[in-house]
Amino acid sequence: MLDQSQHINDILKRHSAFWKRGDTSEPLLRLAHYNSGYGQQQSIMRFNLADGSISPDDVFYLEPEMLSPERLSPRYEDSGGKLLMNGDVFQVEAPFARVPWMEAMLGCAIRVSPQGHSMRPEHLFGEDWHTKTGSMEVDQRWIDKLLEFTDYLSSNAKDDKLSFKYLVSNTLMRGPSDMVEALIGGDNLCAGIYEHPDELHRLMAACSDVFIGIAKAQLDHIDRFNSGYCNLFGIWAPGTSIRTQDDASALVSPAHYAEFMLPYQERIASYFEYSTIHLHSGSLHTVDWVLDSSITAVQVSIDPQPYGPTVTELMPVFARMQKKKPILIEGPMLKEEFEELLKTLSPKGLYIWANIESPEDRIKTSRYKVSKPSTIT
Repeated sequence: MLDQSQHINDILKRHSAFWKRGDTSEPLLRLAHYNSGYGQQQSIMRFNLADGSISPDDVFYLEPEMLSPERLSPRYEDSGGKLLMNGDVFQVEAPFARVPWMEAMLGCAIRVSPQGHSMRPEHLFGEDWHTKTGSMEVDQRWIDKLLEFTDYLSSNAKDDKLSFKYLVSNTLMRGPSDMVEALIGGDNLCAGIYEHPDELHRLMAACSDVFIGIAKAQLDHIDRFNSGYCNLFGIWAPGTSIRTQDDASALVSPAHYAEFMLPYQERIASYFEYSTIHLHSGSLHTVDWVLDSSITAVQVSIDPQPYGPTVTELMPVFARMQKKKPILIEGPMLKEEFEELLKTLSPKGLYIWANIESPEDRIKTSRYKVSKPSTIT
């Protein structure tokens, strides 16, 4: 049996090969076997607040002083001197990813609904948003709190022998288009493309600069591991690495995405050696623009049934993506769908993070009939 140091070296080689879509006989895998229950949460979202209280059951507004990393972050007191793994990827911890950090830093009030399992930003600007693009200020309290979380995780990531127990990543950061949507709302974002394009570009540029600054600040507080960093998906890269997203791209056409959103993702990518953009399986109409961009890799979250295409329906677009980028496929799928991915796709530049759901669970989440999108070709 290989000792852990040799095992880690082998994993690092496989991760390096992933980014290059290099030769390999098998993809990177992370598997979970349980009933996902997507959309079927029964319990109320709870978490310990900094003062020791439990979050109330009714709606409240979150302030940075209400959060404490000591109460919200996991500890790995005894890892046996071993770096923890999840399948072929590393155990990664990041500052409380449920918090909409970027939106809070921009000044949006964060409304928490434990019953709804959500933390949502409220729009900062109204119909006159285009007159205020130069007045946006970043809330330093939220930056300080995020870096406090990062420092806490980094300081606890090593044992007494200075061996890593887990690796630390940037938190989940909404991308520039999502930040703009949080500031002005989806209606104003869409209308702004036609009515105030210059102001929209100005706001997108400002948000991308905030994103870059916050991402770099976190990396400055995270110890390198073998001269590189891990992303939220547990994939190590031999350099700086960032995860970004454009969920608001669902609101616009591919052409408008290419004009108003993608340039700012490429701006972000230019500041980091490795970049991964998060997309949803039900909104892949922009994927061809992304594939021709400077972004390193693409991650697709499988939207659970019946809210997106099935894995089988997505197979042609996955195959097309693999010709240009490393891809990460994550989400709920049947065992048969997982096996189809393994059989059909090349292992080169492929990472599958599968929540294997039972047929019974699939039936539960499919009982609501909705029309499926036709944007996967």
